[in-house]
Amino acid sequence: MTVAAWYRGGGVSRGTLRSFDPVRMLVDAVRHEDGAWTTCGDASHQAWRFSDADESVPVAKAALPPVITVPRHVELGRLESLLGSSFDALAGGALDDAVIDSLPEGPSDEQRRLGRWTISVQAVSPVGVTTSGEVGGTDTYGTTAMIAVEAARRLVVDGAPAGVLAPSQAFDPASFLGFLADHGVRWRISRG
Repeated sequence: MTVAAWYRGGGVSRGTLRSFDPVRMLVDAVRHEDGAWTTCGDASHQAWRFSDADESVPVAKAALPPVITVPRHVELGRLESLLGSSFDALAGGALDDAVIDSLPEGPSDEQRRLGRWTISVQAVSPVGVTTSGEVGGTDTYGTTAMIAVEAARRLVVDGAPAGVLAPSQAFDPASFLGFLADHGVRWRISRG
């Protein structure tokens, strides 16, 4: 399984810049392989075809949450995550705090509206059947806030099993994605 994320436009907040550790995120990325987490090594792809891109997007290995959450509930041989090229400029090292402090607190409403994100997944079964999925939308920060509020609401109303859970263990994925679709998030799953 491979997960590829692509964020473009929209700007980033000071908080995002402060928490972004490019060495750990892009250089020391991990992959899940044969039941254990290992250093990623070379990425399996140099480019990724997102459905909303005119051409393939350059990607690099990255430490994204699915590498940690998905193996909790999906048996798989290997999982790695990739990030679209939009963060490559930060790969050389963290920004100085003085530079971050000189920037606006976060993106403007207009920048947020113009920002787009896409997360694409490709899984290949042991017999070679490929299943792909993709979710995407605009305004990463607004979408994240909506997800957090809806997740809290569902936990209060519906409950969830005790313990640490991946999102799809706590909530019915199709129902949650259906909620997000009503708020401008698009998603699809295809086989073949």
